[in-house]
Amino acid sequence: MADVQAPTRPLRLLLVEDDAGHARLTREWLQEADPFGFAITHVVTLTAALAVLKEQVFDLMALDLGLPDSQGLVTLQKMRAMISDIPIVVLTNQSDESMGIAAVEAGAQDYLVKGHFEPEYLLSRTFKYAVERHQLQQRVNAAREEAEQQRELLELTKRINGHTPVTLSLYSQKALADYNAVLFQTLVNTYRDLLEKAVEQQAFKVEHPVDRGLTALAQQLGFLKAGPRDVIDLHSRALEIALQNRGKYAAKFYADEGRLMALELMGDLVNYYRHFYRNALHSTQTGKEPL
Repeated sequence: MADVQAPTRPLRLLLVEDDAGHARLTREWLQEADPFGFAITHVVTLTAALAVLKEQVFDLMALDLGLPDSQGLVTLQKMRAMISDIPIVVLTNQSDESMGIAAVEAGAQDYLVKGHFEPEYLLSRTFKYAVERHQLQQRVNAAREEAEQQRELLELTKRINGHTPVTLSLYSQKALADYNAVLFQTLVNTYRDLLEKAVEQQAFKVEHPVDRGLTALAQQLGFLKAGPRDVIDLHSRALEIALQNRGKYAAKFYADEGRLMALELMGDLVNYYRHFYRNALHSTQTGKEPL
């Protein structure tokens, strides 16, 4: 297996371990194997871990299942109930290695037996591979979600628009970008502004009404009879503008946030068309005007 490519910054690791000796050994072995690879925050209870997760962002968690305030798989279950976007490597004792296997089946990325990390680089590689697998899994899940939302959106727009939709992906008609370039650029600017706010919200923990903005944008797109192709065009153009003259790390940050925003916008547009279709169907059945 090829070595993991070195990240552009240290991986932010939350170590949840109540045994001081094991915590110290974990630090020492990571430092020996990869001196600049990890920035470690150490806590000793599940309660403390949940508290620090509300204040800081982490790339990875190493979780002991035997903590003063939580024991066994319920520790992982409680953690997963609070967070779902951080890969977790479970730390077990030699006597309960089967617990580690059960933890992987319950959603952990991997497990390690405490104190048995020979050779030294095993610990570092295990953590880095866990992050890589988690990121790959997120990309696969996002692709599946996008495909499902596009399928539903196509079906709904077919029902609502008949045979005169704007989007190029339906019946070979023009895309919104070609249909009205000035209006499309206005929508791009709106989306890009929301993207800037979303990135700022993640990076500096400030609150912006990004969700409400995306809902309003979806309503505009729905009124214009936009489809999946238009959402993708809108996202691609806004991201292209936002990434101009930005560094590699910033570009990845924008791309990740932009992908999530595009999925949310697609979902909001699906909801708009679903609501419109149900109202139209209700008015047809009852003879009343749509709500």
